[in-house]
Amino acid sequence: MTFAGYQALLAGSVKEDLVFVGNSLNLQGTVGGDANVTVGARESNLPINPFSFIPNMQRFPRCLPA
Repeated sequence: MTFAGYQALLAGSVKEDLVFVGNSLNLQGTVGGDANVTVGARESNLPINPFSFIPNMQRFPRCLPA
C-alpha cells in the first residue's frame, strides 16, 4: 500500500509493504511486510490545514504506536 497525503488512519491489515508519506499517521492495524514511514515534523506544517474546508474532519495527533 502506498499513501501520500496529509493524515491517515490505517485500521485494517496491509498484507504486504506499506509506504507512507504524510503529516500524521494513526496506525491501528497490521503490516505484513516492511513499513517505510515518513512523518512530517511540526516545523513542516502547512500554514493552514487543507482539510479545514471539510466540515467535521477529525484531526489525528502525530503518533506512531510503539
